[in-house]
Amino acid sequence: MGKSRLLTKIITELEGNSSFRVGYMPQHYDEHLAEKEKVLDFLSPQDPEKARSLLASLQLTRQEIEHDIRHLSGGQKAKLFLAKMVLDRCNILVLDEPTRHFSPTSQPLVREFLAGFPGAIISVSHDRQFIAEPYLKKYQLDEKFLL
Repeated sequence: MGKSRLLTKIITELEGNSSFRVGYMPQHYDEHLAEKEKVLDFLSPQDPEKARSLLASLQLTRQEIEHDIRHLSGGQKAKLFLAKMVLDRCNILVLDEPTRHFSPTSQPLVREFLAGFPGAIISVSHDRQFIAEPYLKKYQLDEKFLL
């Protein structure tokens, strides 16, 4: 079983429990985004100002927030998924290669953002620096075994 399929199975199990609000950041964003959709429309926030403030804290500019999603870089799309999960009040984040699209200058911001997340994070990553973060409890899957 591949890692993305494993995450899909985990999400299915978690969503069966009504006390969990699960947010998912896929490895490939474009499959989950409408290119002609505006950033704020994707977030569908109850409070647009809160959404703008959150996006600004993730270093998206006002101009980038007004664009169609298709104009965003991979890292900006990843930040969009993080913002959506926070605005949707998810208490479990499932992240498939979360640092894959971030520039070296954005990675510390994202690590800090995730370190401050009050819920659980389930992530698959090959990024050794991300895996080494002290706030993460690590399990290693090796072939068919959980180590």
